[in-house]
Amino acid sequence: MKKLKIILFVLIIALVFLSACSSPDVSPPGNQVPEPNGQDVEPEPAEPEPAEWPATIEEGIMIEGMEEQLTLHFYDGGTFVTYVPQDMLAESIASGDAHWFYANYGGTKNEDVYLKLFFFPETNGAKPFLTEEKERLSLQDISLQRVADAEKIHDWSLEEYKSVDGAYAVYVILGEHQAQYFSFVIHYPWEFGDGFEPRVNKIMEHLYWTDTDEYLL
Repeated sequence: MKKLKIILFVLIIALVFLSACSSPDVSPPGNQVPEPNGQDVEPEPAEPEPAEWPATIEEGIMIEGMEEQLTLHFYDGGTFVTYVPQDMLAESIASGDAHWFYANYGGTKNEDVYLKLFFFPETNGAKPFLTEEKERLSLQDISLQRVADAEKIHDWSLEEYKSVDGAYAVYVILGEHQAQYFSFVIHYPWEFGDGFEPRVNKIMEHLYWTDTDEYLL
């Protein structure tokens, strides 16, 4: 009888051992499988969603002490985006080196009233002398004078120039972004200043560098 009990006990131990060896290694649903060092595997962070820019925005500008409401349209310039007033026309060349924003009052394009953004294609080069770059800036017939640093309008600019004679108000601004120099040219007959300058300011105010995620101003 004692021998029978010993045999039964051995058989039970053997069955338990065989059952444990044949059980699949299944982790509970939702639990993370530990690494060999005992640390849980962290899920990889999700990629950030690209910025969602509305197609239009509504903003006001001040003209001779009166507020005027404008619709501004989204403009994608490649390395930058901005918003352009509804009564201005945006154009660019295929290389992306130059972007024009013309007055288009009443649906009529005025090529004498514009903001031009020009990227000098040379990178990591010497700072351009704007008085020697008038041909590339389409200012061959304009006399320019450098503005004293204390009188500059924009704190981000490297240099600023203004016209000293002629029938047009011209203001040129030199800047640098990611080792590339660029310039703004603001050009208009004097009588257009009250309405055109606030529109230009809106384009600059909304200019956003997409490669560094920062505003110009």
